[in-house]
Amino acid sequence: IQRLKSMLQASLDFEDKYRPACEKGLAFYDGEQWDAEDEEEVIERGQPPITQDEIVPTIDFLLGLQDIQPMEWDPHPRGKSDDAIADAARGALKWVDDENEGQDQWLEARKWALTYGFGPIITGFHIRDTDDQAEPVQFESFDPREFLFDPKGRRKDLSDYKYVIRRRVVPLRAAMEEYEDKQDELESGSEPYKDEYDTGKYKSDGHPDVINEGGILPPVDMWDRIPWNRAEKHRDKDSEDPDNRPIVVYELWERYKGIGLLFEFAGGIKIQAQESNVDL
Repeated sequence: IQRLKSMLQASLDFEDKYRPACEKGLAFYDGEQWDAEDEEEVIERGQPPITQDEIVPTIDFLLGLQDIQPMEWDPHPRGKSDDAIADAARGALKWVDDENEGQDQWLEARKWALTYGFGPIITGFHIRDTDDQAEPVQFESFDPREFLFDPKGRRKDLSDYKYVIRRRVVPLRAAMEEYEDKQDELESGSEPYKDEYDTGKYKSDGHPDVINEGGILPPVDMWDRIPWNRAEKHRDKDSEDPDNRPIVVYELWERYKGIGLLFEFAGGIKIQAQESNVDL
C-alpha cells in the first residue's frame, strides 16, 4: 500500500509541472487568449479586448480532414506466405474498430491532443460494455484531465512508463457497483464529509484507491474552471446524499514482464497472466 501511495504522490507532484501548460492550451482554444494584465490595460484605455481567433478554425480544419479521411487498418504481410495472415488481421482490426465506434474515439483523442497536448485512449477487455455478447476487445478515449503520468517516463508513446493512473470522480453508489469485491474498503475509505479540508494535495481516508475529496465536485468538463482544492466551497451539507456522494477513484496500471496466456471460449474470455497457473 505504501508503494502505491508513493507512486500516486509522485504523479500528483509531477502533474504541477505540465498541467498549467495543458490548461493554457485548452483555454486558448476556448477563446481565453488574453493575459490578465494586458486585458486590464486595454479595458482601462476604453478599448474592448478583441481576439482574432486563428486557433479554433485551424484545429477544426485538421479534425475535419481526419473526419472525411478516416484511418484505415491495413496490415501488410512480412513474408511470402503471410498474405492470409495479413488479410485475417485486417478484418479483425476493422471489426474491433467498428464495434468500438473507432472513428469517433480517434477524433476525440486527436482533438484533445491538439488542444490539451495529449489525448489518452484506454484499451482492454470489456472496459466499455460488460455484456458477454459484446466484442471483448474494447477501447475508449477519455478526458486527459483524468490522466496521471509516471514522472520518470520520457517516450511519447509511453513505452518506457512503468505505470499510469486514471483519476475519476464517481458517485459512491456507482463505485460500489463497479467494485463489488471492495464494498468494505469503499465505505471505510469514503467517510462522511468532515468540516476540515486539506487545501493541498488530495487526502486519503484509509484506502489507497479511493480518496475522499471532501466536497461536492463539479463534472469533469468544469475541472478547468474550478480547481480541485476549491471544490469545498461548492458543497451543500444540508442536501448531501450519503450513498451518492462523489468520491475520487484512482486506477493504477503498472507495467510488468511475464508470460500472458489468453483463452477465448464461447461463454466469454478467460485470462491467465502466468503460464504456470493455467486452469482449463
